[in-house]
Amino acid sequence: MDADTFQPRRATISFSPTRTALSDLHDSDSSGSVILTPSTTSSDSSCETSQNYSAAHSALQASNENLEIKMTKLRDNTRLLQRELARLQLHITAFQHELIPTWQADILTRLIEIAYTIQRQKFPGGVAPWQSREVDRWMLSRAYSVAAERVSWYTLCRKLGLSMRYYQALQRYGEVVEFRSSNPFRSEYPFAQWLVSEKGNRPGMFAFWARLFPICYTRTVEASAEIIPMQ
Repeated sequence: MDADTFQPRRATISFSPTRTALSDLHDSDSSGSVILTPSTTSSDSSCETSQNYSAAHSALQASNENLEIKMTKLRDNTRLLQRELARLQLHITAFQHELIPTWQADILTRLIEIAYTIQRQKFPGGVAPWQSREVDRWMLSRAYSVAAERVSWYTLCRKLGLSMRYYQALQRYGEVVEFRSSNPFRSEYPFAQWLVSEKGNRPGMFAFWARLFPICYTRTVEASAEIIPMQ
């Protein structure tokens, strides 16, 4: 074999790189196309959160609207109640002013009875204070009027410790005698309550009439105002 004809066989290396399987990274459809499958967990959670927030917001808005409606009704009812209370207060005030002469007449009636008991005298016409409610009203009113004029200032000022103002009040008893109750004790509680309520507005009137309560009703005006009237 000569050198010109000898040709050694060239060794060839066939390199076939190993394919990395994509089955772990993607799916393939029937056509062999690669279909990437993104994760849906985060997207679904975000959508659900948004829906929950929207539902909560709607519920809160509806609740606020209902509350506003109720508040409006409550304000309207409050205004109506205030107007009714104002009307009632006007009626009560007017009624109390009508009763003031009765209350004054009753406590002065008691003062006359106390004074005559101290003086150990009978009423004009021979009626004793404890028998006074058994006599005809007109005759009794007349007897009280005369008796008031005969109460001595000594009894009022020295025995009962009152000022001359009370003596002068008894001299004018005839102006209110027609308003007296058949039982002067009926006026104790309402008169006391009214006086206590008006103490700040009418301190002079309060002081004048409150002074008579321990004498005529055996307790202070404040104590009389706390009495629970019998039904």
